[in-house]
Amino acid sequence: RTHSVPYLGVCLGFQAMVVEYARNVMNKSDANSTEFDEKTSDPVVIFMPEIDKENMGGTMRLGSRDTTFTHTHADGTESVTKALYGHRETVSE
Repeated sequence: RTHSVPYLGVCLGFQAMVVEYARNVMNKSDANSTEFDEKTSDPVVIFMPEIDKENMGGTMRLGSRDTTFTHTHADGTESVTKALYGHRETVSE
């Protein structure tokens, strides 16, 4: 990211990208994945409950998943992601 080198983030690599971006661009020093730290105070990646923690790797979820946008900023504005999805409450992808 900082050296303009393309990076394909898949699975764990994508989690690392999200955590790095949240920490270094969004100034969220405690940002983490719940897969790395279940008790993180600032989860930016959650562990999907339908995934089996005992059999990691090659267990990618197939099919859509409902995502509900719950974040509202302190000033009352909605998240950028929700705005990008047309202000919908839930998306299924």
